[in-house]
Amino acid sequence: MKKLVICILIVCTVLCVFGCGGEREDRVSYKQTSYLVGRTENFSVTVVSGKRESPYLADGERGELVEFCIVTLKPHVYSDSSKTYTYKFEIDGEVYESTLNKDTFGSTLSRDIGKDIGENITAITFSDGEGEFTVSLENMVCSALISGDEALKIAHSEFAEKLKKEQEEGVYREVYLKFVSDVMGKENVYYWYVAFVGKNNDYSAVLVDVVSGEVVAKRN
Repeated sequence: MKKLVICILIVCTVLCVFGCGGEREDRVSYKQTSYLVGRTENFSVTVVSGKRESPYLADGERGELVEFCIVTLKPHVYSDSSKTYTYKFEIDGEVYESTLNKDTFGSTLSRDIGKDIGENITAITFSDGEGEFTVSLENMVCSALISGDEALKIAHSEFAEKLKKEQEEGVYREVYLKFVSDVMGKENVYYWYVAFVGKNNDYSAVLVDVVSGEVVAKRN
């Protein structure tokens, strides 16, 4: 009988964890699945992909989601950012190629491919019309010991009492789950940024270390 009770408690715990996680997943309006990085002597490259709400509205509700895959090229020499660059890569025989757009601010160029295909990209070839170079990429999300779903659970536990009280009052929040780096003055250190966003851009958020799972920063 004692063993039966223990088994029932274990099953209930599992159902609660995954059931609650699934409920929160339904409110995720921005989630990254890939964060690729690569560099040469003269350029840095990032590729970020996943799904996000479109159009973006900080209203606590998850709207229609669209896939995205943003390729960003950053020349290390500022004058090189004035050139026009094209990119090209191949996945399972399908070729993706286009021209990068100059960003309004800063010295980067980027393009949204509109598909969540980042995890399948291993290298990209760029050209400025005079020559070309290839950058190999590493997906840092795959290197993280803490997954996005685990980071979401950690973040939820930080605000569990607050969120439960709001939900009892019929108030809900949408969730942003972003893989970020170079914050808090630390280069090449990665975190999960998890935010619970309500109406009028009211939000509570944490930074979760992708290796230890420690909450290193928190905003109530």
